[in-house]
Amino acid sequence: MKLTRTLPALLAAAALVAGCGGGDEESSSSEPAAVQAGAETNETFSEEGFDITFEYPEDFEVLEDVQFSRSAGVEAGATTGVGLDGTNLLAVQRFDLNMEVSDQNFATVKSEADQVFSQAAGEQVTGEEIEVAGLPALEYAVTVDEAEDVQTRAVAVFDGNTEYLLNCQSGADQRELILAACDLALETYESQ
Repeated sequence: MKLTRTLPALLAAAALVAGCGGGDEESSSSEPAAVQAGAETNETFSEEGFDITFEYPEDFEVLEDVQFSRSAGVEAGATTGVGLDGTNLLAVQRFDLNMEVSDQNFATVKSEADQVFSQAAGEQVTGEEIEVAGLPALEYAVTVDEAEDVQTRAVAVFDGNTEYLLNCQSGADQRELILAACDLALETYESQ
């Protein structure tokens, strides 16, 4: 059975971000406070069009116009992000699926997701099955621009007939911070 809208598979070669906090600005060079769940300095992601929340570092800004230079699959129902700049960010997308994802069809969903991510990555990739806030999820790690050393950690979280894709993308200079922020987002992720 072919799923019409299982996984959009965004893999940005480099996210192009315009609007608040985006663009070609230089990354912040100051060291942020430790990234940890429940810190008084964390902000909470709670955006219109997304029935999820998660924590992220206060140094990050909401990025209004997140666009991707390369993707595979269909367009998202909603896209936004939080981050430092157009390369170092947590992009969030919502996709409305044509069916509910369940234990019974998860193997099919994973197979299709692997194909779409492989197409976007230009090489064979396989998602790791994980759980986020008690929900089934797939995690992918891909180098999207070897010359610029841009990497992404993409996590597709399935909640009934909705998929939320969290794309944690970073350049080498901010990788540790973005990966810590990604861990924070996944640890504090909640469906509304």
